[in-house]
Amino acid sequence: MLSMPMNEYIQQSWREVGIEVAFEPVELEVLYTCWRQGAAGELARNVTANNVAYVTSDPLYALIRFFHSKQIAPTGVNWSHYRDAGMDRLIDTATQAFDPAEIDRLMARVHEKAVDEALLVFVVHDTNPHAASTRVRGYTQAQHWFQDLTTLA
Repeated sequence: MLSMPMNEYIQQSWREVGIEVAFEPVELEVLYTCWRQGAAGELARNVTANNVAYVTSDPLYALIRFFHSKQIAPTGVNWSHYRDAGMDRLIDTATQAFDPAEIDRLMARVHEKAVDEALLVFVVHDTNPHAASTRVRGYTQAQHWFQDLTTLA
């Protein structure tokens, strides 16, 4: 939703620890087309990563479509063609379960595996009590009900 400020923050923060990152801003529909084609697509020839702001409102949008091998582009948006039989089993078991507590437990394991393997870079609000890491400093996420489920005063 605010990709350029996020990119600039990432670039500055990573530079501080010796990692140089270059961004090539493109029109949003070009980015979406590249994203849908995946890392093997024609548009991604010289692309090593992308930054697409997306909604993480449920397990499909937050995890499944990025980490299940059946979601490899162009079928889904598993852009990097990540394949892991264990991840697929966790997701398949979760999507076939009926007990909400069991689904939550399995999806928590999917999330843990994704975090442990550093499959995505998440920028989190450093004052958000639900932030994944207290090590992220200096970035202030835009306040919006859809992002943090709070109302604006």
